[in-house]
Amino acid sequence: MKSLLKAIRRRFLSPVINELVAQNIEISLKLDKMNEISIQQNERILLKLGMISENNNNRELPFLYNDNIEELSGCFNSDLELLSKYADLTTKPIEGYHIDFTGIKTSPIDLGLSFWNHLNGTVNHNLPLPDDSFHAMGVEYCSLFFAIEHSTDSFTMFEFGAGYGTWMAYTAKACIRRGIEKVNVIGIEGDKNKIPLIMKHLQYNNFRDDSNELEQEYNNIYSKIINGAVNVNDGFIEYPEVEVDEYGATVLETEFSKSKKKSKLPAFSINTLLNDYEKVDFIHFDVQGIEYDIIASSLEVLSKKVRFMCIGTHSRKIEGDLISLLFTNEWQLLRENPCRFSKDERETLIDRTTDDGTQFWVNKKLSS
Repeated sequence: MKSLLKAIRRRFLSPVINELVAQNIEISLKLDKMNEISIQQNERILLKLGMISENNNNRELPFLYNDNIEELSGCFNSDLELLSKYADLTTKPIEGYHIDFTGIKTSPIDLGLSFWNHLNGTVNHNLPLPDDSFHAMGVEYCSLFFAIEHSTDSFTMFEFGAGYGTWMAYTAKACIRRGIEKVNVIGIEGDKNKIPLIMKHLQYNNFRDDSNELEQEYNNIYSKIINGAVNVNDGFIEYPEVEVDEYGATVLETEFSKSKKKSKLPAFSINTLLNDYEKVDFIHFDVQGIEYDIIASSLEVLSKKVRFMCIGTHSRKIEGDLISLLFTNEWQLLRENPCRFSKDERETLIDRTTDDGTQFWVNKKLSS
């Protein structure tokens, strides 16, 4: 369920920000040009919100400062330039796909995303502020691109709760654009029905061949797909069986998971998953409410090996617990977009979370 605030941000603020970005993209979005949105753009927002009339003659309207970008998306003014660096404005529509600002192709039909079928054959060149109006927040893109900008000739990432490999694909695309020679993308997903979707998504973006191998190297992109769950300990867990177009499965007893039949699924600790790697540049977490538990249980290895973490958060309590844990263990919070919380009487805090949040952390021990 999308909150009213999120709908307003998408419909009214995002087009204005992207229009401003487009006007400045060829001159690298000079920050001194981005101090304030023009009075005409401000009026358009107010007009659409019904706060003024078309015949309004009052010129004493407040400016919408770009500081609002941080408040609404978790990004900074400087992230406009960062996002534009990875934008591809040359892409053209292709039937059967939705193409985003980076040039990544997503097939709603092939990936079982029937609720996005109306996007087939469309291109969205807008930068994702406050979000991409599709599947991710701007702060997630900024987190990945920031990590890539602070890397050298190789980049290794893990996607915990990979879905159809969204961030595996974005990592491969952005690393190629930056000229990184060796790229490793590893995805872990609990739903067995989504494993073929990860393969398809990487295949039609030219990051792997059309075989069914779970592990392969193609065009200097090493990819590995694991059907399993990230958990505190190695072993097996009871995991919900979901339809291919359903997301949000969790080992926790939420309203969603309790309504599903369970089956045994292999579970892997972060210690085990990272065992073969001396350094990991970036981990994207979307583990549906157990993010604090698995991070706390593996903090030693994370602090030893991992440079950046982008953590999807699923309750306000989890966000506070993560800040307390990581702040006291030499991690620095670079960006955040807090989750949104409903005051209804649903059973758990996770059930009451209407929009997931994001925290982006850098390991100060490895940031030099």
